[in-house]
Amino acid sequence: MASEDRLNALRKLVEMDPEDAMARWGLGRVYLETRRWAEASAAFTKAIELNPEYSAAYRDLGRAQIELERPGDALQTLGRGIAVAEQRGDLQTVREMRVFAKRAKKRLGKA
Repeated sequence: MASEDRLNALRKLVEMDPEDAMARWGLGRVYLETRRWAEASAAFTKAIELNPEYSAAYRDLGRAQIELERPGDALQTLGRGIAVAEQRGDLQTVREMRVFAKRAKKRLGKA
């Protein structure tokens, strides 16, 4: 399915159920794939508001914030996300967020 088709399908899901954190996350993932960083950031932020234990949304929000040249925000997001993921036992996501945190630190000149 093409990106625009997936975007439209996910937008419809969000319209039908605005409280669906997974649909918001899926929408954000398509925005990431299409390099629409600001829209991705907004979708992941909403997903986290709806489900503060959604570790993948923290990971992806951190990535979007890095791409938006907001490494300080990314480090905060990823720090919270790592804590959530560790508490949930989501070790792969913890590893991925640590990689993104290193990228954010490089952008801040702290590497």
